[in-house]
Amino acid sequence: MSVLTKTLAIGAAVSISLISVPAAQAASVDQVLTSVCEYTAQNDKSRVRKALKNASLRLRDIYDGFECNGMSLLRFAMDKNAHETGEFIAKKLSKKILSAPEKDGQTITQWAEANGHGGSATVAAIQSRIN
Repeated sequence: MSVLTKTLAIGAAVSISLISVPAAQAASVDQVLTSVCEYTAQNDKSRVRKALKNASLRLRDIYDGFECNGMSLLRFAMDKNAHETGEFIAKKLSKKILSAPEKDGQTITQWAEANGHGGSATVAAIQSRIN
């Protein structure tokens, strides 16, 4: 093989590997987010924290637009009575995120009150962050 052919072959191999890396990373992130939902449902805050840490993800960065069963992560935690994990999530989010209306126009605390979760430890953690 000539030097030019070798160079082109190496360049093609590098290009193919660069194209396949983002797809693999996207699948990995999707798997991590699915795991976060599963661990939240199990009220396993240490596994939620570990999954996010291993993937180098911060809850503040992914919370908007991230849903489990069509609900925000905090609503999902309250719906599953995963209050230990809910408290952990609330402590990791900014006041702005915690007090902002979600896609249905209700804040997290308004939704919690309307759905019988107003007295939960998760709501208490949210209120302490907001106030």
